[in-house]
Amino acid sequence: MKQFNVARSANEGTRFMIDGDEFLAKPPSDVPGGALLDLTAAAVAVVGSTGEERAVAIGRQVAASAEFLRLALAPISVELLERRLRDAENPITMETVTEVTNWLLEEVYSGRPTVPPKPSGNGRQPTGPSSTAGARARKSTPSKSPRTAS
Repeated sequence: MKQFNVARSANEGTRFMIDGDEFLAKPPSDVPGGALLDLTAAAVAVVGSTGEERAVAIGRQVAASAEFLRLALAPISVELLERRLRDAENPITMETVTEVTNWLLEEVYSGRPTVPPKPSGNGRQPTGPSSTAGARARKSTPSKSPRTAS
């Protein structure tokens, strides 16, 4: 029987800044998969809807985004985010919330490597100098075949 285990990360998570305030996103292994699934389903529903149905779908997407952030951020960062979202003097806008959510999904929780891999060669190993290395250029030899008129 195939068994799956969640590999818990020793990593504390990913830190990021918004206007000088530091936030901490939990490592991917600490974020429930359902939060990502709900957010994805809500986004798909918005794309495929129109009219009043679209307004309802957008409301569900906003709720799914808020729930995702509550589950993805460390508790102290959730408190800071909620406080800043309602702070008239130093607010975090919905545009910034959307940017942060997209960044977390694309860069932190997508499973993509966080550092680019080292460039690889063409797969062939060098075996020594090429067969023409150091060869002198030769003059072409005239053909001994008779020329034909064209």
